[in-house]
Amino acid sequence: KEISEFFAGEDYIFAEGKDNYPSAMVLGVLGQKESVVENINDFIPDYLRLTQAEKQWLDKNSDEKIKYVKKFNDQL
Repeated sequence: KEISEFFAGEDYIFAEGKDNYPSAMVLGVLGQKESVVENINDFIPDYLRLTQAEKQWLDKNSDEKIKYVKKFNDQL
């Protein structure tokens, strides 16, 4: 998706440049708001881009409908 499509129709307020640096306090607050993962093996990350291993796996298994990480976790 294009960035303009992602933000279309929504009102967003962005912080000033100096306030856009990572902050341990903000990370902690965000972590408190998230739900706890009951079983870590059931957690499937949703990254912005695929890892090299996932890309290679998809090249070899393009007909599979299951995600690489899900298939790997099922084997554990």
